[in-house]
Amino acid sequence: MEHKALPLKASSDPWRVVTNGTENELHDVIDIKLRAEQKPRQGVNSCGANDLFIFDKRPDYIDAKYLFPLATKEVWKNSIPTPHKWIFLPYDSATGRVIDTERIKEIKGYSFLLSQSSRLSQRKGTLISSAINKGLWWSLLGVGPYSFAPYKIIWQAFGKRNFRPILLSEYDGQPWQANQAMQAFIPCWTKADAERVLIALRNPYIETLLFEMNGEGKCNWAQPGKMKKVLSYDMEASEQLTLLEC
Repeated sequence: MEHKALPLKASSDPWRVVTNGTENELHDVIDIKLRAEQKPRQGVNSCGANDLFIFDKRPDYIDAKYLFPLATKEVWKNSIPTPHKWIFLPYDSATGRVIDTERIKEIKGYSFLLSQSSRLSQRKGTLISSAINKGLWWSLLGVGPYSFAPYKIIWQAFGKRNFRPILLSEYDGQPWQANQAMQAFIPCWTKADAERVLIALRNPYIETLLFEMNGEGKCNWAQPGKMKKVLSYDMEASEQLTLLEC
């Protein structure tokens, strides 16, 4: 059986193998407008130090304001998600920036970090090495203002055969975090906007499109780079505008 193949949008985009009648649906069916700061992102990356930053229970030797619920497979099974793991983010939630070298000494949790400084300083990779060389060896990757948005539309991005975005709001006052490349998300700063994005992302044609791009069961099933090609952005909208609307 023969099928037609064509680029997703631009000629340099990934190709998709289309079924009868679907080649003209892309622009007509998928229309999810997002602000520039809402682009899909992967979750937090500890750069090989998960056992130092991720916990089954909230440890009492770390200030609770730096511990965040981490999404696991269970959030897709329960109608009211509860955390099965917590992640330690030594970051300023107001700015999304890692706590600086002076303030880090003041937080409850610094003694723990200091006890692991040798290992954390030896992590490899261009981006994490840049932070380490600045003396910020407690940094992680994939953390920014978007990490602390109170609402996230999150989906399983790695090795799946279905596309099931869900809405996670704050748990016990702390925003959920996505887990490395296993998950991806779109940050939202208001409930109304989050519900709008969720409804749009639940369009069944998005899953069809992912199948057409041959990602079924693979590591790139619904990774942010692929999803960015599907969505549209208002590049003139600023993050400041989004925050002011909260």
